[in-house]
Amino acid sequence: MFGLIPSQNRRYILVFVCLFLFSGTLTAQYSGEFPVGPTGFFASINEAVDSLTVHGVSGPVTLSIESGTYNEQFTIGLIAGVGETNPLVIQSQSGDSSDVIIQHDASSAVDNYVVKITYGNYLTFQNLTFKALNSTYGNAIQMETWANHVSFLNNRFEGTENTNSYERLALIHALNITSHNLVIEKNCFNKGSYGIFVYPNDGTDGAASIRFNTFDSLGYNGIHLRQSSSPRIENNIVNAGNYGIYLSGGNNASIRKNVVAGRYHGIYLSSVIGAPQLFSNIINNY
Repeated sequence: MFGLIPSQNRRYILVFVCLFLFSGTLTAQYSGEFPVGPTGFFASINEAVDSLTVHGVSGPVTLSIESGTYNEQFTIGLIAGVGETNPLVIQSQSGDSSDVIIQHDASSAVDNYVVKITYGNYLTFQNLTFKALNSTYGNAIQMETWANHVSFLNNRFEGTENTNSYERLALIHALNITSHNLVIEKNCFNKGSYGIFVYPNDGTDGAASIRFNTFDSLGYNGIHLRQSSSPRIENNIVNAGNYGIYLSGGNNASIRKNVVAGRYHGIYLSSVIGAPQLFSNIINNY
């Protein structure tokens, strides 16, 4: 069989194939690292995500995207097997965020995303650029329903220049979501209305870590969290048109060592509380 397969793909086939026979039906699960792009194991990001969704995983999976611009949008939902011991990583092959640009020009609220996450579990995006091209519908990332240990590391998020407060122009937008251990670190956010907008559906956005990011030319708010439990907002540089950091509700916040500029307020807190011996801390911000 392998004699018919191009030599450059044989090692990916060997990693990929974990065969299970049941009632004569052949299924397969993925494990390992797979290149994505014109010369990759998968030709497109959509093809890779669709195949993972159909077949599931049996070990950790990394999708390494070849350098280039990808005019794609895709949705990540439940993928069987992904979890703490079998995480899914989507990254640039080169390790440079400027080498891989994933972009989409939305036309309505229905397709207002570059990436939609409906069920994110131990999922990491790193060293990528996401561009929302439309000036009316400009979400780069939409998260819905469930996000557990979802991480964005060393990425660039780019929107269009505006001064609106519309959520539909937030670069990362999460509404009516159950979220735990959301990590957003070492990213650059440019333009759009909000850099990050998170509003959970059950009042328990747990332990979000928003650290070492740069927010530039945001039209409204840089970081906007509602009902967030124990968020860490630290070491960010924020330049926004209205509020730099906005927290409404929630508890036990740590807001430290941020450099913040906003037209009206650098940091705005409303109904943020502390639990006994677990106080909210606002320290050394500028």
